[in-house]
Amino acid sequence: MRPQTLAEAIERIEKRKPQGAMLVGRVPHWVCDPARRLDHPWFTAADPSDAMREYLTCSGPAEFASGNIFTEERPLRRARYPGNRTP
Repeated sequence: MRPQTLAEAIERIEKRKPQGAMLVGRVPHWVCDPARRLDHPWFTAADPSDAMREYLTCSGPAEFASGNIFTEERPLRRARYPGNRTP
């Protein structure tokens, strides 16, 4: 039966009750390995200004920022402009 509240869902997770494929699986240990985090911040813009660094720091996905990588809001989107046409 599906939990009716967030509190109920958390209670079930804490009691290790199965919640479906997404909640039962565990995060692999290597995900939080410090070796997967850059020592210094890396910004995807070439020679970014202070304003661009601030923008990338605030707008980028947390999944990238946690690795010390700062990029635009949707870094994996396909570029759409006339010079980049795919067959």
